[in-house]
Parts: sequence; structure tokens; C-alpha cells
Amino acid sequence: MASSGADFAMEERQRYRHCASRLLGMVAESGEKQKNELNSLLDELNSLAYSVQGLVEQEPGRLLSQACMLVPLQEELLVTKVCQLIVIITHQKVVLSKATVETLLEYITNAMRQCQPWTLPETLRALGAVVYENGPKCFQFLKLLLGTSPQGVLLLLVNSKEDDVKRAAVQCIGNLCMRDDVGDVIDTEYLQTSYNTIITVLQSPKQPGTDDYGHFRLLLSTLRGLQNVLAATKEVHHQQLGSILASLKAYMLYGLPGVGTNFTIPPTIYPSPLYQHDSGPSPSKPTDPAPSRTPKEATPTTAKQKSPESKKEEKEEEEFSLRPGGGGGSGLRFTQPKPQQGKRGKKKGKGRQEKGAATPKKGRDGGRFASMDRMESTNVASATPTDVGRSMTAQNPYDVDPSSLFPAWGRVSSSESEYSDTEGGQASKLRAAASKVRQAALACLHCVIKNTEKKYIFGYWSAFIPDTPPSAGSMHTFSLFTSMLKDPAPKARVGSVVVLSALLDGSRQFLAAADDRDMKRRSAFTPFSHTLAATIKEMHRCVLLALMAESFSTTLTQIIKCLSILVQNVPYHKLNPGLLTKIVKGIRPYFSHKDNNVRTACLTCMGAVLSTTMPLKEISDLLLSPDFLKVPPVPSLSSSQTGLNAASWRLQLGAERNIKDSPRDEDGVEGLTVKGDGLMSREDGDVSSDGVRLTSVDVVRLKSEEYTINSGILAVEPNRTDPLTKESSVTMATDSLDCLTINEGASPRTAGCDEQPGDDLLEGVSVSWLMRWCTDAVLLREPLEVPVAGSMGVCRLLTPSEALPVRLEALQVMTQLVKGYFAVIRSILDHLCSIIISCLDEKDTSVQLHGLKVLEELGKVMLSQLNPELESPTIQLTVPLTPEEVVVIWESLLNGPLPGILQNTANVVLQSSACYCLSTIGPQCFELLKMDKRILCITMLLGLSNEEDYRVKAAAVRALGAYVLYPCLREDVMFVADTANSILTCLEDSSVNVRIRAAWSLGNLSDALIANKDAGDSTFLGSFSDMLLQKLFAAAIAGASDHDKVKSNAVRALGMLVRFARSQALAKSSIQAVVNDAIKALLKNITTGAAMRVKVRWNACYAMGNVFKNSSLEMGKASWSSDVFSALTDVVRDCKNFKVRINAALALSVPSQRCCYGSTDRFCLVWSSLLHALEVIDQVADVSELKYKDTLRDQLCQTLAHLGSLVTVDDLSPLRKILQNRAGMVELNILRYREAKVIAGMTDDKRGVLLSAASSHLQDMMEIKESTSEDRTCAAQLLQIFTVSEIEEQRPLLSDQCPM
Repeated sequence: MASSGADFAMEERQRYRHCASRLLGMVAESGEKQKNELNSLLDELNSLAYSVQGLVEQEPGRLLSQACMLVPLQEELLVTKVCQLIVIITHQKVVLSKATVETLLEYITNAMRQCQPWTLPETLRALGAVVYENGPKCFQFLKLLLGTSPQGVLLLLVNSKEDDVKRAAVQCIGNLCMRDDVGDVIDTEYLQTSYNTIITVLQSPKQPGTDDYGHFRLLLSTLRGLQNVLAATKEVHHQQLGSILASLKAYMLYGLPGVGTNFTIPPTIYPSPLYQHDSGPSPSKPTDPAPSRTPKEATPTTAKQKSPESKKEEKEEEEFSLRPGGGGGSGLRFTQPKPQQGKRGKKKGKGRQEKGAATPKKGRDGGRFASMDRMESTNVASATPTDVGRSMTAQNPYDVDPSSLFPAWGRVSSSESEYSDTEGGQASKLRAAASKVRQAALACLHCVIKNTEKKYIFGYWSAFIPDTPPSAGSMHTFSLFTSMLKDPAPKARVGSVVVLSALLDGSRQFLAAADDRDMKRRSAFTPFSHTLAATIKEMHRCVLLALMAESFSTTLTQIIKCLSILVQNVPYHKLNPGLLTKIVKGIRPYFSHKDNNVRTACLTCMGAVLSTTMPLKEISDLLLSPDFLKVPPVPSLSSSQTGLNAASWRLQLGAERNIKDSPRDEDGVEGLTVKGDGLMSREDGDVSSDGVRLTSVDVVRLKSEEYTINSGILAVEPNRTDPLTKESSVTMATDSLDCLTINEGASPRTAGCDEQPGDDLLEGVSVSWLMRWCTDAVLLREPLEVPVAGSMGVCRLLTPSEALPVRLEALQVMTQLVKGYFAVIRSILDHLCSIIISCLDEKDTSVQLHGLKVLEELGKVMLSQLNPELESPTIQLTVPLTPEEVVVIWESLLNGPLPGILQNTANVVLQSSACYCLSTIGPQCFELLKMDKRILCITMLLGLSNEEDYRVKAAAVRALGAYVLYPCLREDVMFVADTANSILTCLEDSSVNVRIRAAWSLGNLSDALIANKDAGDSTFLGSFSDMLLQKLFAAAIAGASDHDKVKSNAVRALGMLVRFARSQALAKSSIQAVVNDAIKALLKNITTGAAMRVKVRWNACYAMGNVFKNSSLEMGKASWSSDVFSALTDVVRDCKNFKVRINAALALSVPSQRCCYGSTDRFCLVWSSLLHALEVIDQVADVSELKYKDTLRDQLCQTLAHLGSLVTVDDLSPLRKILQNRAGMVELNILRYREAKVIAGMTDDKRGVLLSAASSHLQDMMEIKESTSEDRTCAAQLLQIFTVSEIEEQRPLLSDQCPM
């Protein structure tokens, strides 16, 4: 067979070469002989098997150009054959040069204008094939094809009445808009014209006489062309956002039961005022000639109740309204003819009984859960909206055929046999076409959402996401969930899930306003926070319903991923508890699904739940729930209880089919019929139950049969009723499933009652079910006997119980569990350490890396628990963590695989991650480690800081920067010197990442030097080299001109180093020179006003405060002092960033003596800048600065109080002019500054000390005899400002009196 295939391929290649050489050798002549030769040659070329690899050779563009030159336009039959050859050749993914493209386009466009109309379909196909991904090469023809004045050829043909011509013209427009191989596109002018044309076609009604399949193909081509336009540019749709959303919303439901295919698309959808986050682009008024609805038509009306007899006689059309849930704008009006009823039980010829009004039989439904909907409609007609789908105690809701609980695409319909071959093939063809239209519409909607700013698309949420579940008797609200819950095609359901995920992704800032904690309070209006909370709840409800109703693994994976995105963006701490619990219980059965992707998605969702904004008690209780995954096994469903054998019933329903093995076309589904007009409906014709209504699934979700997971498929267990309570004592799998049974082919995890692998590790320990599950997934299990090559023996290898993606995701869940819910695993730290060691001992580097990530997070949490002054812990433990426990963990790791990973130069990623882990040991634990382990850590890090790889070097130098602050190491001058030399080396590295980490470590090293100086460690100070200090100065000065992230730490280090410089060192000219250079570098960074460098500026201001703390510097007389005070006062007055102003005001309060401020003019300049800052404190340029306003006011008042205690007689006269008309304002702010202490109940605050010192000093100033009366008046005025009497302390707060 292989040889015959090769022979055939060789023959085809020879035939192609022969035909190509003949064609290329021909000369244009007139005559019948050449015409016949061209005809046969083109026929032979078109009949070749181009599926043979490498068939097209030797410049196919030249061949096509030669054919165009030889065939005159008068020979129309030959022209069509040339067009067919162009299509065939270009489909072989050949690259056409610009000259070839222009030659072919000239020939094709001339043929379109000169040949007979019957050639248009072929010429347009050829045109579309040539311009495919070649749009920028067609620059000379764009005006001819897409011009507006005069109108281009394609724009004219789009209005053709022939379906094939119209569809081909739309395809050409879409292909012209595609990007070429280098990413270029046609001009924006033509993109906009193409977009407008496609939207017009999309909103045009179906032409009379057009068959359904032809119209479906036109819509599909139009939507694919629209997708090409949207992929080419991100701005073309902004001015008509509402219009395109209205069209795509209509077509994403195209052909669904209850929607049909005959409807009028609304001109636009208007954004809901409640959901408008910002003034976005307003939707343009419709320019489409499609008929608009009158206000009367736009008002939804309920259909009148009619008797069955009148339904048989009348042929009226029912009207439905497709309207945004809660939003404004027009609705979608569509008509659906009522099904004709025939006589029940009769058939004539090959016709078959209409199912529209017939009594439904078992196993048939009118939607995914239509039988439950019909059953439900008899029970909830008088129920309140809150009771719908939840409370069904009036009668037993389970007396239905169990097959109705399964989605329609999972059942085999017996009615398929009633189709004749022609009828069945046509129905399947129409179903598949309508499904592809919906998929294309969802793909376009996804592109629109991705290409539109979140703040604009958020205004249209209400059109796609309802905020309330549908109630009985209300008009149906069609939304994304209609597609997600009702679409029979798995690909379309996946598309709707992907669209919802795109809407949710990045929406955290908008959903942050949701809050339903006070919804019980009644008010005259519904706050937006409540509406948003209701929308979030509805999203949870519908997505969980979709999860329960789904059976295809691919769709299940996407739904669970969508839940993960939802969890990441919802502010659960502002909502009533319960939503996360429903999500966890909803995904719980799928933890043992046989598909690895589904299990991985479940773990990803759990990681999102654990990484919510703040730890929630709801999740803590859920994690600590005992026996969450275990209950006694329940008996299987018997045939006596159901009337049929359970195994055969599942087989009949197709329940044991997997998406990979199912022969069924994903785009179609059994059980759908096609009416005479192409309307899609279910077998029993019950189309009144689509929309998002699936309240029957609510019933199933809350009170229904027990399910077990059997190879990923839900199997129904018998309903049991308590004879005493008359209520169901068995709940759904998502509420009480504790026994996950796995069949062959599923995960090798055993049933809940059997002994779990890994129970030996956690035996007798109270541990979270999630931790136990992750442990089971991560650890290696039963040994596998593998033959040893070259011997008769075997070796026993431990094998994992889960696939690698599941294991890695389980480790990430462990990381989030440690980070957010450390209290849950507090009692099993030793077991967690064993798991980490097991991961580090494995051969797979990805498992090792994720194990190190768990260790790094564990180290951070333990460090925050033991040293809360370094980082406040997020969780308060009932049993505090002791340093001895942590030391045991680190000694186990250092005695285990961690040193080997640090020494493994073959994997630098693991080395760098291990360095980050070592940096989290902490000062207390490091001091308790044995001396050999301490030396091991230091030696490893010092050696790795000289490695060539930038990742290892950056991680090692950062760890050294953490170690240098440890009290037991910072006093060791040799270690400090070695660390300093490593930092200096890394600061010269070419990698900016290394320099960023080194600059951070340099800042920590400077802090360590200050700590030793403040502690009076004379031994250390005497041993520390001035030469090394000079090198540190030089490196920090160089870093102050580096990358912004290097600068922010370099300027911090400069301030500390200047503060550390002692008088003996400052006496040296070399040190004095670098100090001056350091201050100049700080000044440069203070005065830089770039918006992106605010962190550098506030660090530079803070560093200047450290400079002022060095009493050995003569600040008042230094040459740089004038520039320093001028820069700081300018920042206090004019900087828009409040944090920079706070640090500048803080620096101005540092000098402890009046002489440090210099002359009176400079001192008064400082006063003037502070008073001006108080005056304009309410002028906030950025709303984000409001949270720092009170801090800025306090710092300004504190600095004024400090300056008040330093005032001299010479300063009083100038100050009197500065205080003129400002004394009242200053007094009110000082009083508020004082009240902040009273409100907070502070007893040791320095506010009172500062104010008392200022008051005492000013009182002394008034008693100086040499002062003038004006000076004493100014001193009295200042004294009044800073003196706060006991009566003033008791006065009401000025928060309501003083303007903010």
C-alpha cells in the first residue's frame, strides 16, 4: 500500500510538471486549436490530486500569470476554468509576490466587468482566494474594490439578489481585511468601509425566495468576514458598539428553540445607565434601512390563553422579545409560527406526525430540560419568584422519567427513524449550519469584548447577563446563559462560556461596588450595589446549572475555568456568605472525573477560591468540614425502581459516551426537528421553555436523586423519603456527595470508604479534605516493576497516581492554602514538610519547582507569624507558632534535598527558587540553627552570588540582603564586608534584574550599618573599612542614575550611608567628595517631576531626612544646604503626589537646631511652603490621593510645631507677615491635628509633646525684653495657635466645621 501511494504521488507530480511546462511554453495565439489545447490543459491541471505533498512547484505565481495571459476574456468558459485553477493553486498555501497578485487581480477584475453574469461566482471565488492574507499587496485595487466614490465593485455586488454572488462578495471583503504574513493590514478607511458593509448585510432581513441553507451560508460568511475585520483593528467598532452587540446577540441565539430564524434585529443596544462606569462612546444612531419598531411593538405582551381546539384552527404567529436584562434599548422581535397539529397516531405516506402539540413521551423533551420545565409549570404557577426552582414540597418533583434529567444531546431519539433519508439529511444539514452561525457570532462577540475597554463594555453587561432569575409567568430574558444552557451544540456552548469569561476577566474594579450585606433593609429604590450583587448571584446560579447539565469534557473544562475567573473578580467579602460554598460543592464531583483537564480545572478553581481578596470564614469552615468527600456507599438504581435496567438505561441515553469517543457530530444533536420555514425546535415542540429559565435544574440542584461519579458521568441513585418527615433525605451530588466512585479509565484514586493512598502519612491527623486530596495527588504511590536492561532482575519505581498537570495544580493549591489559610494546615506542618521533601526528591524538575514555591510561601507565612514587625500576618493563630517548630522544618530541609538543589548548576531556575526559599528563614530561626547549617546557608549564597546566570545571581544577592539585617550576622564585620563585596559586584551586572535586587540589598546593608551605629557597636565601627564605605557610596551614586527600580533603592541607601558617615571619615577629602556627590544625586532625584518616578522622589525625600540626622554635617553653612531646602520646599508646595509631599515635610522636620536651617529668609521660606501646603490641601488632582490627605495634614502640622519650638527673635517679624490672614486656618488645622490623638485614644503620641514644646518656647519668647511689640504680638499669635486648652479638647470635633 505504501509503495502504491508513493507511485501515485510520483505520477501526479510528473503530470503537474508536464502540464506546467506545456502551459509555460505556450504563446498567445488566436485560433480554435490553441483554444482546445488550453481547454484540455486547464481541465487536466484542475483534475490533479493536489492533496499530494509538494505537488505545486516551480513558482506557481508564474504559472497563474501565464494562464491569465493566454486566456482572453471573450472565452468565458476558459476564464472560469482559469479562476478554478487560481482557487486550487492558492489553496496550497503558496506565497504570491506583489507583482503576481496585481497581475491576477487585474485579470479577475476585468473579467468581472466584461464577462457574462453567470461567471461572477467563479471570478469572485478566485478574487477571494487571491486577496486572502494579501490585502496590503492589493493597494492599487482597493479603491476599485472598496471605494465609496464611485462605489467599489464588491460594494455593488454585495447588494446582488443572487445568494452565491452576494456571499462570495462578502467573503472577498472579509479576506481583504485579513493581516498578511508580516502583520500589515489595509488602510483604516477601507477597514471602516468593510465593517459598515458587513454590518449592513448582517442586519438585513432574509430576502424573499432565499432558501434557509443559502441564507445560513450567507450569514456564516458575513460573520467570518466580521471576525477578520475585528482581528485586523481594535477601533473600527467603537462608534457603533451598540449596533454590533445587538446583531451578535441575536445571531448567537440563531435557530435555538423558541428563537427561530425569522426575526427583526434591533438597530442598537443602549448601555444601561447603572452600569456605565465612565462616559464611553455613545452608540451611533442606526443608519441601517432595517425597519424599526414602534413603541407599541417594543412593549412585550403575554400571549392570550387559548384552548387546544382554537390552537388547532388558528395559524397566528407568536411574538417574543429579546431584550437586555435590566438594560435599555430595543428588543429583538421575532416570529415563530405555531406547529401544525395532525391526527395523533396517523401517518400518510412518508410524512410523519407533527410533534408540536402532541403529548410528550418518555425520553423526549423540548429543550435541555423541557420535560422538567413542563412538570414545573404545573407546580409553580402560584409560587413567588423566590420559590421557583427551589421549593417543590407541594408534590413530589421526582415522579418523572429519569431520562429527562439528562441533556437532550445525551439522548438517542427514536423519532430519528421516522425521517426519510432526504428529510433527515436536510434537517441535519440545517441544524449544522445554524449551529455554525451561532458559533461564528459568539467568536465575533468574543473579539468585540477583547477589543473594547472594560469600562465601556461594562455598560452593556445587562444585555447579556440578567440580574434576576426568571419567574413563573414572566417574559423570558434571553442572554448568554440561554446559549450556555440551551444550545444543543457543544462548540456553541463552549463559545458562550468563553464570551462570559472574557466579560468577567479584568472586571474586578467594576464588580467591587457589589454589596448585599444590608439588603434586608427596605428602601424606596434599589441601590446599584444591590443590583450588581444580584447580577453576580445570577451568574453563579446559571454557571453552576450549566456545569451540572454538561457531559462533554471540553465544555466542562471551560465552564470550570469560567468559574475560576468569576471567583477572581467577585468581592465575596462584601456579599452574604454561601456563593463560594456552592461553587466548591458544585465542582466537588468532578475532582474524580476521568478527564485530566477537568480535574486540573477543578484545582485551578479551588486555587482561585483560596486566593480571594482576604481569608473568609466561609472557606475556613468548608475546608475543615469533616468527611467532605466520604459517605457510606448507597445502593445502585434497580430496575424494579425505575421500570428499566439501569445499565441499559444509561446505554440507551448515551450516558457512557465520552466526547472523545462519541461519533455524534458536535455541531448537531438528536431530537431536533426543522419546521417548514427552517425553524429549529425540539421533538415535542415545547418551545416556550427556553431562555434561562431552567428552574427544574434548580430543583435538581437542591432536592433530587443522589449521584455518583461513574467514569465522569452522573448516574441517578434512588430517591428515598423519610416516612416521618415526608421529605427527601437524599440530596444532590453537589450538596452531599461524599463518596466519589471511579470506574475503569478514571483516576486511580479509590472510593471514599477504601483506604486512600497517602493515609499512612496523614493517619490519625485532623486534616482538611482538600489537603488530603492534594497530598494523594502529589505523592508517588505503588511501585512499578520495570525490567533492568542486561539482567534478569527488575527495579521497583514509584509511580504517581495523577497526571503531571494535575499534580502541579495540586501543588499550586497547596501554595494558596498555605498563603491564605495557614490556620487550616497549622497542625500538620511536619506532614507538609514531608510532602515538600518528597517533591524535591523527584526527578521531574517541574514538580521540584512547584514544591519550592510551596516552601517559599510557607517560609513567608512562618516569618510573618514569628516576626510581625517585619510583615503583619494575615491570619491570627489560636496556637501561636514557636521558633523551635520552624527550626525543625528548616533543619529537615537542610539535611534533605535542598543543598543538592542549590548545588545543581544544571537547573538554574531551581537554584534561584531555592535561594528565595532560604531568604525566608528569619532572624530568630536562623540564630537557632546549628552552626554548620548557618555556615552552609551563608557559604552557598555567597558562592551563588557570583554565578553567571542572572536569575541565580539575583536570587542569591537578595537573600544576602535579607540575611544582613539578622542581628546575629549584622554584627559580624567579615560577613557584612563579604555581603558588601557581593552587592558591589552585582550592581555592575549587565542584567537590570540583578541590579534591582542588588540595590535592594544595598539599602538593607545601609540599614544594618545604621543599626550598628545606633547600638554603639564600637568594635564594628572601628573595623569597618572607610575604603569599602567609599565604594558603597560610588555604587549607590551610580545606581541613582540607573533604572527607576534601581534608583528607588539606591537613593534610600545614599541617605543611610551619609547618615552613617562619622566625623573621622568626613575629615577625609575622599569621603567628603563622595558625600557631596551623594547629596547632588539626591537633589537630582528630588527635583525630577516625571509621573512614573514618584517612588524615586519620595525615597529621595526620605533619604534627605536621613542626611539631616548626621550631626557631623554643617547643614546651615554647607554649600548644598540652600539647594536642598529650596528643593524640599518646592516639593511641599507644588508636588501633586501626596506621599512625596509627606516625605518632604518629614525631612524638613528632622533638623534639631535652628542653625541647621540657615538664614532667616530660608527659615521663613520653609514656613511659607508649609502654610501654603495647608491652604491647598483640599485641591486633590487624583482621587487616589484622598486616602493620604489626613496623613499629609498631620505631617505638615507636626513640622510646623517643630519649627515653632525653634523660632528666634529675628524670625518673628518676617513670620508676622507670613501669618497674616492665615492664623485662623493654621489654628483650625492644628486643632484637628490635636484631636486626632483624642479620637484615637493615644497616650504616648508625640503630638502633645511637640505642641507643648512649641508653646513653652513661644511663652519664653514673649518674656524676652529685647523683643519689640510687633515681635511679641507675633509670638502671642503663634502661642495661640499651638496652645490647646483643656476646654478646647472637650469641644465638639471640627470635622463637620472645617472644610475638607
